[in-house]
Amino acid sequence: MEKVPFRWNAKNLTRRVEAWVFDLESFPKLMSLIRELDQQGEDWHQFEKLIDPKSENVLIAEWIRSSRALISKIKNLLYRDTGVVIVKCGPRISSNQARWAELLIGCGLGTNNRNVTQIPKAKENRPLFQATVNKDSTAEKTYVGNGYKRNAIGLHVDGSGSNGRLIEILVMLFLRQARFGGQSRVANSQLVFDNLSIRSKRTLQKSFPRESPYKPGIGIPPTSLACAPIYKSISDNNGDERILINRFSYHPSRVRNGWKFTHTEKSKIVAVEYDPDQIDTDLSQELNEALTELDKRLEDNACEITLMQNDLLLLNNQVIAHDRVEFQDDARAPRLMERLWVGKFNKEEAEHLIGIEKCNNCREENRNTRSNTSTEGFGEAGA
Repeated sequence: MEKVPFRWNAKNLTRRVEAWVFDLESFPKLMSLIRELDQQGEDWHQFEKLIDPKSENVLIAEWIRSSRALISKIKNLLYRDTGVVIVKCGPRISSNQARWAELLIGCGLGTNNRNVTQIPKAKENRPLFQATVNKDSTAEKTYVGNGYKRNAIGLHVDGSGSNGRLIEILVMLFLRQARFGGQSRVANSQLVFDNLSIRSKRTLQKSFPRESPYKPGIGIPPTSLACAPIYKSISDNNGDERILINRFSYHPSRVRNGWKFTHTEKSKIVAVEYDPDQIDTDLSQELNEALTELDKRLEDNACEITLMQNDLLLLNNQVIAHDRVEFQDDARAPRLMERLWVGKFNKEEAEHLIGIEKCNNCREENRNTRSNTSTEGFGEAGA
């Protein structure tokens, strides 16, 4: 039997809110265990060591046993139904207790997939990524990323420009909201794909280079850039049921900047110090039309979600796009969100599942779609 999940639109998702929103206070045993972990002085920064069975941490072992029913429901929703889940931890627990909830629930779904050693100023191996405009005193270090910007980002999935990393589930903990704005939005990429023109579908199933999320706008050799399709059809067998999806891998600026870096003469890129905003290389007509249609349909299908303090937003990162609206901060208490990536970090397995190719291969595949005729592309012999 074949099943095609994730076919909701914004209206019917909000109508079913009771099916995908959980109140953690309805699970008193789990709330009690979180408080005990914090009160006993366990450090959530050491989560990876504490969750190891060799640590013999009684409270964590009891959480794993007691949370099985909840984790099973969340998994089913993320992989077989909505792809979106909210877990409300409530304002009566501390920020550190909420972090425990994020780590315990997130890692109940799979492996904590992070590699902060690739990120400047983030080598302390902290299990959560912080996203805040200003440094937050509750965290040991501050992470780089789009969270430092107040402007709108654009609907996307995480990790689309990463080599060797497959982020299956994205977990975001909202510790402090912005003074104004900053609401989260989600969009169903599967419904969007269904409604794309045939021409755009074919284009977006080709491979395209991506700007690196770790070193954006600097001189990474184009052959080192991730190069993958925006949509890739896959099936997942689950007993007698076969799930069909079009895996979504997209970030609006990463794809456009990746094209610029691989279709512009090296001398021109160096002249503007690798700033993609100053590179005037146009996208091919085919790619430009496909991305324009994709962005419009994502926007048309976006559902805005208002999250409160200590709310967890969990997304199937392979099918649900997300972003947040522009916001204004309170300088005394800036917006603060911390995220966890759940997925695979085996390079060969992840690249196979995502469909990553050598960048030169995808350049060859898309060569006929180029609108410019530069003779020394940055991804060619002149690099």
